[in-house]
Amino acid sequence: MSMLSTKNTDSINSNCEIYCENDTYYVMGAIKRNILLEGQNLVDLIESIQAGFGEIGGEIYFHRGVYQLGRPIQLQSNVSLRGSGKNSILLGSASNEEGMAIVGSEIAGASISSVAIKPEATQSSHTGINLSSCSNCQISNALIKGFLKFGIHIHTSSAFCTVTSCDLAGNMEANVKFERLHEGTVGDFIPCTISNCNIFGGGRGVDCDFAIVVNITGCSFVHSFPCAIHIRNFSCSNLISGCRTFQIKGDAVVVEDSHEINISSNIFCWHEGHGIVLRNVLWGTVSVNNVIDSGSINIKEGGSHPKMAFFRSPKPDFDRDKYRKSGILLEGTTQGLTVNGNALFSWPHILRMDPAIKEGEGCNNNLITGNNINAFKGDEAILISGENSKSVQNFIGPNLSLQKEEAPGYLQVFNEQRMTDYIDNL
Repeated sequence: MSMLSTKNTDSINSNCEIYCENDTYYVMGAIKRNILLEGQNLVDLIESIQAGFGEIGGEIYFHRGVYQLGRPIQLQSNVSLRGSGKNSILLGSASNEEGMAIVGSEIAGASISSVAIKPEATQSSHTGINLSSCSNCQISNALIKGFLKFGIHIHTSSAFCTVTSCDLAGNMEANVKFERLHEGTVGDFIPCTISNCNIFGGGRGVDCDFAIVVNITGCSFVHSFPCAIHIRNFSCSNLISGCRTFQIKGDAVVVEDSHEINISSNIFCWHEGHGIVLRNVLWGTVSVNNVIDSGSINIKEGGSHPKMAFFRSPKPDFDRDKYRKSGILLEGTTQGLTVNGNALFSWPHILRMDPAIKEGEGCNNNLITGNNINAFKGDEAILISGENSKSVQNFIGPNLSLQKEEAPGYLQVFNEQRMTDYIDNL
């Protein structure tokens, strides 16, 4: 049971610090260093602290240690949860029936930083941080890993919420999910942002599902599945810029049934699927991206190269043409897009694109111009099938990737087990 010390916490006039000793948590005032609360139920203590803060809020600092969450922390407005880094571990206990570590509902101005958030048991914990109808809340410098559904779930008309400089790893449905972001108390179509994050393993890197006006900038994605970034279900006016995807176990970016997309100044490299898929998209720009090594099938069987571990020889009956992908693929009723200034190419031990840019018959009024393409298979680097679409002034160069023909024999593969082991040890 949590208990009050002789000091009354009805009105806490300083920030608070928490540390754990012999299975007991102690709450200390940050100025006078006096013990205000102690007990074995951490969440009870945090609720008492927040009540003492009142509407003005305050900071709760976690010293290094493991902090068991028997139920979610219900974060209040203007309260900051801060740790000493990844050695301040907020652990979703197996007994946590709600399956979430931190929850914020209809709050503003809260923040979470410099902590690690993990589940004690994956099957019983589905979400690290859940923010619903929140505004101006910030998540920064946090490690969030191993949840059954989402590392971070920001949804239901939240606005001005930011995720920055975080590591998100091995969260199985999506590392970060933005959902149902449109109208709210702050206003209509107010942006949320994720920036400068490392996102690796698990399911989708970032999933935008009916999430309007989301900025995805400066993030790195590794070993996502089935794609690194998924923009879907009327997630309009979203920006993807300055990002890097690498060794994706599917398509790098998929945009479907969403409009006003801007994909610019990114590097999408070494993915098993297509580079960029645009399906039923109206209006937008795909500009100044490097799309590299599309269709890099990660074969599991075959002979290893004697000197280079990331080369593997496929079986004799391996059908290369079956696995070829495009760098940029326009499908469905995609229309009104400008695709310009992109560089699309592949290294020798990657399957050549076929074709590099492909537009389906249902598309129309798209402009494909100023792209530089090499390392493709066949006679056509760009295949345009839509009505009133144009391909003009693209540079279709020779196959320049160190040799003129696709390298026979070995294919380039990546090691999934090392990433899995790395995430397990975080």
